[in-house]
Amino acid sequence: LRPPVMCSGCPYRPVFYSLKRVVNRLQVKPVYAGDIGCYSLGILPPFQVQDIILEMGGSIGSANGLAHVLDVAREPVVAIIGDSTFYHSGITPLLNAVYNGAPLLAIVLDNHTTAMTGHQPHPGTGSRADGRSAPRIDPEQIARGLGVEVYSVDAFDVKGLDEALANALSKVLKEKKPVVVVARGACILVALSEARRKRLRIPPYRVVEDRCKGCGICYNVFACPAIARRKDGKAEIDPALCTGCSVCAQVCPFNAIAPAGEPDPEWHKIMRTARPR
Repeated sequence: LRPPVMCSGCPYRPVFYSLKRVVNRLQVKPVYAGDIGCYSLGILPPFQVQDIILEMGGSIGSANGLAHVLDVAREPVVAIIGDSTFYHSGITPLLNAVYNGAPLLAIVLDNHTTAMTGHQPHPGTGSRADGRSAPRIDPEQIARGLGVEVYSVDAFDVKGLDEALANALSKVLKEKKPVVVVARGACILVALSEARRKRLRIPPYRVVEDRCKGCGICYNVFACPAIARRKDGKAEIDPALCTGCSVCAQVCPFNAIAPAGEPDPEWHKIMRTARPR
């Protein structure tokens, strides 16, 4: 049976992919304090970036305690939390981390909505439950207000993720203080809905067969559900499942993945900015 997976084009997948690359490069074995959300699926292979899942908003609080008892030089503590969960109950433990000097990395996955439970608004969406507009409060503003150094990064930019996560985790290890990374990209379901309303054409990506070496990075390591292994080991992309996010093309070391048509610049903007209506 296929285990539950994040959607094709989910902005969380490249974050987890990059995070695993960075910790391997830094030769550390983090303890991951997870939380309640779509990103809870990160507990499963191939990512396995959730060691503890206690309650909604429990990640940064758990990470506080762990950071004081673990040898963080070898086992740094990484808290993973969504934007809505951060507003719900992640701010107070981040304040506590600053106050008590807890060396931890908090990754806020900002997809502009409360995706897991039905795309309800929250203080970062710019709208209220009744549809009226509201002030939009960014996680970065809150973290900086608490005195935490923050790295903001596009969740669909693998090189940018590698750099931000490596710099942030290195700072935690060297300076023994909390650091926040905000990885931002729209929930792909909301983005696809907006694209349909605008009648945008979203060209899927395809495998350039003569370049593909069958290394398996795209279907085993990045593990996008739109990509499958053929009998000969080469990859193939299901155009019905592909959302044209482009990340598979970024992770392929042989440049064997390319768009099947001209990508629409507006689609790439929607992928990063879409919010529920």
